Amino acid sequence: MSKNISSPAELLQLRKLSARIGSDLQFTQASSGNSSIKLDDTLWIKASGRWMADALNENVLIPLNMAEVQNCVKRNIDPAARFAGASIETSMHAVLPHRVVLHLHSVNTIAWAVRKDAPLRLEDKLAGLRWNWIPHVPSGLPLAQEIENILSALANTNVFILGNHGLVIVDMTAARSKTSCPRWSNVSPFDHEYPSAQITLP
Repeated sequence: MSKNISSPAELLQLRKLSARIGSDLQFTQASSGNSSIKLDDTLWIKASGRWMADALNENVLIPLNMAEVQNCVKRNIDPAARFAGASIETSMHAVLPHRVVLHLHSVNTIAWAVRKDAPLRLEDKLAGLRWNWIPHVPSGLPLAQEIENILSALANTNVFILGNHGLVIVDMTAARSKTSCPRWSNVSPFDHEYPSAQITLP
């Protein structure tokens, strides 16, 4: 399926957000991480191997039929094996009911996520945020299934810290996603902070 890079306002918002955080090394390194938005019956998601930093200049987002992706997940088939160019994290984006999903390899997040005491130490630092910890599981269907399990018990979670992996932020619009984790730039296990690591639109 091919669609022009000129897209609705919500898709443009996601492209702007993707380009901004994709250009910030505290959040994104090379082609790592991915972003998506659900519009009508389509899941727009950053293609495997593409760079979020290029989101305003190139067609880094590919459109996938949402029903077909969800059907794959229900049948325990990894969508990345079914759809050309699909990210290995497509199943995770599909099971999240939120319209906008950001999956980032944040330096601050990973610096915490590799620690055995991360869940305990982050309780105070992330107090007030609707976050949850996910112990390390392989990317793809296993991670998607873990997120489904959490959402079945805590449906209002909008920040997921992935053990040994990274960060997932979700919301209903790209504009609101920028404030879903407003204090994350200050949550560093090091002696200094990363003032550039805030998710904000230009």
